[in-house]
Amino acid sequence: MKKFVSILVLVSIAVAFAQIKFGMDMRVRSELQNLNSTDADTQIYDKRTDLRFRPYVDYNINENLFVKAVFEIGDIQFGDTHSTDASAQGGGIGTDGVNTETKNLYLSIKPSNNHKITIGLLSYQDPHGFIFNADVAGILWNGEFNKYSVDLGWFAPFDENEVNEGIDTYSYGTTFFALGLDYKLNERISFGLSNYLVFDRNVLDQPDPTITVNEDEVSIFIAPRIVGDYGKIKFDAQFVVNNRYYDFDVVSGDAASFSPPHAPDKTGTGMSVKSTFEVDKKLTIRANFLYRGCQTMYENFETFEQFYDTGLEIINQNPVGIDYKDPMDFELFEQLGIALPAVLVDYKVRDNIILTGGLGVFMFDQNYAKVADTMYMGSEFDIKAKVTLYDNLNIIPYFALFVPDVGYSRVMDLTNPDHPEDLIMKLGTTLKYSF
Repeated sequence: MKKFVSILVLVSIAVAFAQIKFGMDMRVRSELQNLNSTDADTQIYDKRTDLRFRPYVDYNINENLFVKAVFEIGDIQFGDTHSTDASAQGGGIGTDGVNTETKNLYLSIKPSNNHKITIGLLSYQDPHGFIFNADVAGILWNGEFNKYSVDLGWFAPFDENEVNEGIDTYSYGTTFFALGLDYKLNERISFGLSNYLVFDRNVLDQPDPTITVNEDEVSIFIAPRIVGDYGKIKFDAQFVVNNRYYDFDVVSGDAASFSPPHAPDKTGTGMSVKSTFEVDKKLTIRANFLYRGCQTMYENFETFEQFYDTGLEIINQNPVGIDYKDPMDFELFEQLGIALPAVLVDYKVRDNIILTGGLGVFMFDQNYAKVADTMYMGSEFDIKAKVTLYDNLNIIPYFALFVPDVGYSRVMDLTNPDHPEDLIMKLGTTLKYSF
């Protein structure tokens, strides 16, 4: 009887663990950067190494319920003992620091094979990561049908609580609504339409402390998309229109004495195109194009929380190596817009070794007096490799050069007439391991 009970307990434990999957992703990066000049007397080098560890747990409760938790330790920069960024602490002597966070934690409910509801802290992005690409708390419904699919989401990026003013109560923060539609016309062509509404309310900063004014902002994104698959040639293009509206509401104080700031309605456009051409089994050519309209007068294009991958290493929000300069987040670059064509060539040396060469040209959407009336900012040249070992270990060495034009140097330091920034170089290796 005791043996039977022991066997029953062991079987029960085995069944329980069969529904649980443990895994992890680990990344180690080491990089050397020359940040400003080829002049040996003025060169500034930045040498950094960091690591990130992401353990995760998947638990299938049954066919209809699924729970996932993803944690992140890092990014821990080696030798960092003085950083004010908590996520970077813990890499100095003693290695103590605050560097563990909850990345994802959500429950998925599948009432049927065609429908799924996800609730919790999850990763969400538009098809290109061009408008929104982040971890966020909310609710997402996915519906799969014969030729089309639907995504409907409500997210709470920022919650600044509520305030009662007299007989009215006002909620502050940001709410993000998402609606995605995809339709498969045939085996070669698919169409998509992403729609996003962002509602934001905060207290307006103004000189008169006796008046409280709410600033309400509504941002609308409409993004049609077309995806083509013609065998050797594939492309994915997304066009975005952004409309932005403002309203000011006096909630306490003398409304007659308040003069609203100049905040006209704005409309802007953006575009992302990614394509591949498979020349043969060894050679593939990729062509990408990013366009973000300028932010001047009544024209405006301002993404909400993008994390866009250009395919390059320096002019990129999502590079392989350690990010240092991100022109897409630089204020003046946002105002003047971005045009960035890039061509990348992948060559498969062996089944586990791929070499990549890249060229990108960085331009503004318009010229500007402070940057010598030029739209051309510079060019980037990349050489990368991807070596896969033991099925799950990827080693990615890379070398990248960005040769800026004089206008770029003025943007980065408008007060420096000598423009010493004539070269940006990155040399490093990234190791990624998962199981």
